[in-house]
Amino acid sequence: MKRTLLRLCLALVALTAMSAASPVGARAGEKVLGMNVEGDKLSPKDKKDLFQVLQAKLQRYPDITLMNPSSHELIDDMIELECIDLDLSCLARLGVKYGADRIVYAQVDPVKGTKGYTLQVKIADANKATMLRDQSVAVPSMAALAGALEAQIEAVWGKPPEIAPPAADGTLVVDASVPTATIYVGTDYAGTGTATISKPPGKYTVRVAADGFDEQVMEVEVTAGGTVTKSVTLVASVMKAPDDGKKKPDDPSKKKIDDDDDGSDWILWAVIGGVVVAGAATAIALAASSDDGPTRAPVVLSVDPNNAWRDAAVTGARP
Repeated sequence: MKRTLLRLCLALVALTAMSAASPVGARAGEKVLGMNVEGDKLSPKDKKDLFQVLQAKLQRYPDITLMNPSSHELIDDMIELECIDLDLSCLARLGVKYGADRIVYAQVDPVKGTKGYTLQVKIADANKATMLRDQSVAVPSMAALAGALEAQIEAVWGKPPEIAPPAADGTLVVDASVPTATIYVGTDYAGTGTATISKPPGKYTVRVAADGFDEQVMEVEVTAGGTVTKSVTLVASVMKAPDDGKKKPDDPSKKKIDDDDDGSDWILWAVIGGVVVAGAATAIALAASSDDGPTRAPVVLSVDPNNAWRDAAVTGARP
């Protein structure tokens, strides 16, 4: 009986230990705040490099929404939150302040007399005020710090999903019927006449243009590892008849009256004509009544030649 109870107790202890050591995983959409790496003896560059390792690791978990750390110094936040030590209570308050569900803190300190370091990692659930990870590990060298930090992250979230290799490119061949035609794929120049290019899988707009021909635009789809050939036949553009340089006669029906020709010019010429005729009549009358005898002087008038035979001054007839 005692042995049975002892075995049950040992089994419960082992199960509890396994549960505590197993990764808790990520909740969909949970916000994780990765804080800046601390360490008095680390150079700013070393701390920045380790922080980038931390962020890059957390980004590989698709269910995590990664948050950037505050620009405030950690000590300033601790004073504001009245934290004496960076314990669970302080980490939970930091998470609540910045709206994070979980918070990750890492500190690196050199081991005196050696080339090694001590890496301390704390991961807390701010909502539940639960410490998910609080461990210090010995690291033999600076180069080994990145791997040790990643291992601590995996202890809580498990191994991230494998990154799928990039899809193989496909081959696109565009063959134009005109050897001088210019070929574009998207906005990129692809070649002249015939173009063969490699493209990631997807849909692309192909444009083929040549002088004297109608431009052709089409959409093609490239598949991974496949070859797509597109033959493009260009059609000659319809050309307009050339101009022979001869002036065509004006169309009387389309003749436009000048803006200044409003029909008032005939009035002006009528007035001038009246003045001339009146002046001529006066001159003839004076000549006829003169006392100087029979001497006559020809009077020349600017009259219409077609009516000159009617003018007495021209014919010599007396009134």
